[in-house]
Amino acid sequence: MAGDTDRTVYTDPVFERALRHAMAEAFAQGPGGYARDTVLVSARWPFDPALVRVPVDLCYGTADTSPVHSRCLACGSPA
Repeated sequence: MAGDTDRTVYTDPVFERALRHAMAEAFAQGPGGYARDTVLVSARWPFDPALVRVPVDLCYGTADTSPVHSRCLACGSPA
């Protein structure tokens, strides 16, 4: 669920037009790409993030609440 900050952006008429255009382009060849992305994002990763041995930067805002794309990933919770 989007927070108040996101909702403000999503309901801006200029952003909404740009988003609708981007979505039309994204689905121009069908829903297959979106479906694959959804499966990949929802599935367990094929590796253990705790085994990554190179530096990784995680970027998120202080108001972000996604447990997948925020602090829990940095603290080693499985994705």
